[in-house]
Amino acid sequence: MSNDPFAPMWIAQINRKKPDPALDIMAMEYDTYYETRDESLIIAKPGAELALLEVQKLPWKFAARLDAMSPNQRHMVAFAASCHRVKIGDTVIEAKVTRDKQNGILIAPESWVDKIADHPRFGPMAILEAGQVACEFAMLTAEQRRSFSFPPG
Repeated sequence: MSNDPFAPMWIAQINRKKPDPALDIMAMEYDTYYETRDESLIIAKPGAELALLEVQKLPWKFAARLDAMSPNQRHMVAFAASCHRVKIGDTVIEAKVTRDKQNGILIAPESWVDKIADHPRFGPMAILEAGQVACEFAMLTAEQRRSFSFPPG
């Protein structure tokens, strides 16, 4: 975990519907990881390559504006605004981002969201999970940084 509470974080897909198959769920402190997203708690199976998503902290005002959307739409937009890099093992895949004129943030195109949703190691659940993390991360203070309130699932 970075000393900077607002540094981007690499997260593993750990939702109960489609966790990363490379994770050693039995060896991990699952609930603690889900609550904190502390990277040091991620444990891979021997010889397996983790599939990770980098989530950047969004401005809280941007995330608050997303509350008017349905949860899935909110999480897809948050994903496009906060997750511009994923990696599988040592292979990094990056989005081509543009600056959103209205909000001043970098945002990936819908084709990036589709690319990750269609990727066999990620899929739509990864989009929703990372977007949910991004929305929650945006609202946390430095003291709250490692305490996500949403339940696993």
